[in-house]
Amino acid sequence: MPVRPDISERVTAAARAAALQGVPRLLVGFSGGADSTALLVLLHEVHPCVTAVHLHHGLRGQEADADAQWCERFCREREWSYEQHALDVPQNRRAGESLEQAARRCRLEFWAAHCEQDDCVALAHHADDCLENLFLRLARGSNCSGLTGLRSDRVVCGVRFLRPLLEISRAEIEQFLRSRGISDWRVDSSNADHAMLRNAVRHRLLPLWRELFGGDAALGHALHALRDDAECLEALADSAAAGEGTLQDWRALPPALLPRVLRAWLSREAGREVVPDHQAVARLRDALASLQSGRILVPISDFGMIAVDDSGVRNASAASLPPWEVEWHWRDDAELRLPHGNGTLHARVCDEEDPAQRGNAWVEFFDVDAVPEALLVRSRRQGDVIRPFGADFTRKLQDVFVDAKVPRDRRDMIPIVCADSAIVWAAGVRRAEFARMGKGRKTLRLEFSREER
Repeated sequence: MPVRPDISERVTAAARAAALQGVPRLLVGFSGGADSTALLVLLHEVHPCVTAVHLHHGLRGQEADADAQWCERFCREREWSYEQHALDVPQNRRAGESLEQAARRCRLEFWAAHCEQDDCVALAHHADDCLENLFLRLARGSNCSGLTGLRSDRVVCGVRFLRPLLEISRAEIEQFLRSRGISDWRVDSSNADHAMLRNAVRHRLLPLWRELFGGDAALGHALHALRDDAECLEALADSAAAGEGTLQDWRALPPALLPRVLRAWLSREAGREVVPDHQAVARLRDALASLQSGRILVPISDFGMIAVDDSGVRNASAASLPPWEVEWHWRDDAELRLPHGNGTLHARVCDEEDPAQRGNAWVEFFDVDAVPEALLVRSRRQGDVIRPFGADFTRKLQDVFVDAKVPRDRRDMIPIVCADSAIVWAAGVRRAEFARMGKGRKTLRLEFSREER
């Protein structure tokens, strides 16, 4: 059996393949964990201008503060260039975002704003991360591009991201650090919480797989094959999306190319990375097949609205969505499907508020006896005002959207729930001072599920 090159040789080879010597400045995402610590040490051996960048997310309290202090001390002792930046994810979280989604977006926005031309960002994702992602994306029904989302060299939002450790396992990384006399790297205590899906895959599913199949070499081979397939399809999609496709061109796209062409087209239109989910792709496919005349509007999460007409597919801002309103008799019909494929409202009478839903912007509770039998659900209107929960004054709904960082092209897609003409809930954004719950009283639980996510 051939001897496997050590980790230093493999990272050096990856750096050579990426032509890192021509990169003026290499920024390394440095959390203090074993993987990013090893990456920082290794890249200092192969590149003359390396800067460690620690991003403090404003999460995990004192533990995160201690991580930042450790990272700064680690670099200071070696006289290495170090930067620390605060992202404050909770403060910058948008309506409807999970903390994980908000953190990912904030990191990408930081790199896009911070990197200078020709800079590269090195991230410490490794082979185990690829395997965990494979299972997590399988559970979401991803195609081969999604299953292999971690790539060694990729440009996103104008930033070149390198991942030199993708062929190296977590065990090899930790062994390398110990061989260099480093054993005090930081460990995120939340990584032990098996209630988090990624941790359950890491600590339960992958060990079981390895026990049943004698290791994960076959998974690694499958990932390589899937990555080759994905890159081939993506290249074909980029070529197809480069031109001005007619309706016939869009209709003629093979099923494997349609989601990729849509992604490339949306990203070009938006000037940033936009990843449509399978429901958005299905809606576009249905629109392409059913269009006879006129146009069909298709909502796309994190983008707005696209229109399908006899000229093909084109960008249609959410402002072009026609005003709509629906009267909802929630006792008779517990689900209300909104116009334009914009999601579903659900109603349920409960004995009390569910504490587990506190902080979930997409669920609100009201005193059921104070809610009229018919609610009006509509799109926003000019001049809308809301009396925020806990306030004795009203505010313009537009200002509420601005404070909640709701993108302008998403505002017409948010259902506005009204009782007797007064706004009681801008779903996912803010509830009103209306039907406040009393102790021991039954509640009406309203939930908004967005089909595009």
